[in-house]
Amino acid sequence: MTLMARTKRAPHHRTKLGDKFSEGSRQIWVRLAKRKLTPTQFELMHGLDRGALFRYMHGDRRPDLGPALFFKRTLGIDPADFNRDPVETFKLPPKAA
Repeated sequence: MTLMARTKRAPHHRTKLGDKFSEGSRQIWVRLAKRKLTPTQFELMHGLDRGALFRYMHGDRRPDLGPALFFKRTLGIDPADFNRDPVETFKLPPKAA
């Protein structure tokens, strides 16, 4: 196996939401889409830890107070929304081409 074959991998695409998916998680998706921003663009704009935003968006984790207030300041999401069930059904967007 060559070095190229070992390092070349298909991009990962999530197909399921985590057990902590909340209204706050859903709102991150909705508000980034309204701003026409990808999660990676948002992370870079705000100097976020790579992958942290994805864990909140997919419901793998719930933000504690600091990140919850950050989302209130940057996206207008009520911190209490991260402790509420989603108010609408949410389906992950299809994999980008």
